[in-house]
Amino acid sequence: MSPLQAFIVFKAIDQATSTIRKITSATNLQIDRLKNLQLGAFAVGGAFALLTKKMVDTASSIDSATAPLRTVVTSTMGGLNKSIEAMKSAATQWSAVHSQSIEEFLSASYQMSSAGLNDIQAIEGTRKALALATATMGDNNEAANLLALAYNNFGDNTRDVAGEMGRLGDVLAVTQNTFQITNLGQLTEGLKYASASALAAKISFEQMNTVVGMLNSVGLQGSMAGTSFANAVTQMTKASESLGFALVQNAEGGLDFIGTLENIKKATEGMSAIEMQDALNKAFGQEASRGIALLLGQLDKLKESYKQVANATGKLESAQKAMEDVFAIKSKIFGNNIKLLSASIGTHFVGALSKLLDIINPILASVSSFVSKHPAISGTIAMLIGGIMGLATVIGILATVTTITKTGMGAMFIKEFAYYSEYIKIFIGKILALIGITQAWNRAQQAMTIASAFGVKGFALLTTGVKAFTASLLANPIFLIVAGIIAVGAAIYIVSRKLCLVIG
Repeated sequence: MSPLQAFIVFKAIDQATSTIRKITSATNLQIDRLKNLQLGAFAVGGAFALLTKKMVDTASSIDSATAPLRTVVTSTMGGLNKSIEAMKSAATQWSAVHSQSIEEFLSASYQMSSAGLNDIQAIEGTRKALALATATMGDNNEAANLLALAYNNFGDNTRDVAGEMGRLGDVLAVTQNTFQITNLGQLTEGLKYASASALAAKISFEQMNTVVGMLNSVGLQGSMAGTSFANAVTQMTKASESLGFALVQNAEGGLDFIGTLENIKKATEGMSAIEMQDALNKAFGQEASRGIALLLGQLDKLKESYKQVANATGKLESAQKAMEDVFAIKSKIFGNNIKLLSASIGTHFVGALSKLLDIINPILASVSSFVSKHPAISGTIAMLIGGIMGLATVIGILATVTTITKTGMGAMFIKEFAYYSEYIKIFIGKILALIGITQAWNRAQQAMTIASAFGVKGFALLTTGVKAFTASLLANPIFLIVAGIIAVGAAIYIVSRKLCLVIG
């Protein structure tokens, strides 16, 4: 092969390589554009999907929270649906300015309703119960149970519901915060066991709370405090005869427990500790006498605490405000308002989806029943679905190829690749030459040695030596085969990789 032929071959290769570079550049540009478009579409679509799901989930959660209420609500508003809507409205208004969520309000309303309160009582009771939970750092449902218990047993139904719930809530809040009571659950246990005896003896709610609270502080906690109080009340008349003290009556004609304790203290004055304990055991019984003895030792403090509990008006609201005036609670309120906005939009989605599911579910159930009764059909359906998926795959591939070929990038690739193939044929055709690589290297070395001897003036001879070496290489069949395979493989790899990325 002459130097001119070698030059032509390498020129052809250079042009083919240039074509590949053009294809690669154009492909990369289109891929970048597609990636940017894809990322934008994914970002917008993903954000919209997540936002929609969040709104639907929020609305669905609120809707689910109303379901239990439908089983227990006693409606006074002309229908169950009106009562449920009133409760949802109250829950929405509450969560917009307080830390509890709509679902928590509705859950507490369920506790109130299941205790036998009607819809209006349950709504007002829930407001005070959640305020009580906040003021005492208690559990919402425990507060609702406790306040419902108090209203059912000690509430005045002739008074305004909100005012009466407020009175009871004030007393409970002061009791919880005045005495050594860990949580509302502990107070609830004590009041649960004390209430029946207090009602029978017509002991006021305020005095019962004070005595049970003090018993918790002196060591009889939870149910033990309530049990000790109940036993003491039960044995009070018998004990008065045994010890010789007078029972004190309150304004309602019931037992003034604290006033009677003062008479017991007077009756036991002058006794030693052992004598007094023995006398109390005989008069009240061992279980009740322990509580009486502990209360007598704290009588002055008990009387002072009773004044605080009896004058508890407004203490619940002030305690609630103090507890909510912190960043953590304010951030919860902010989250509640975000949730309210989400729920207001999601409700429309839930309504539409609910109606759609009402249509689809019976259809699916019918199809499922039909298929289960005809097992052979299921195999046919599976084959049909497989065929449809296969057809869709083929159509997708054809559509992709068609789209690529119709684009400017695809047309350029088809045109330039055919042009490049001609150069490949010329290049591979040179493998017919039969000159050894070793001989070509020796010739080149001789030429370069001579050129070096002439220095700068010998540069032309050096060039001639390089051309001779190049021509000899191009004439060698082994070199050309290897080089041709590498060139074709590289070209096909670059083009196929870019094409796959575009199709992907």
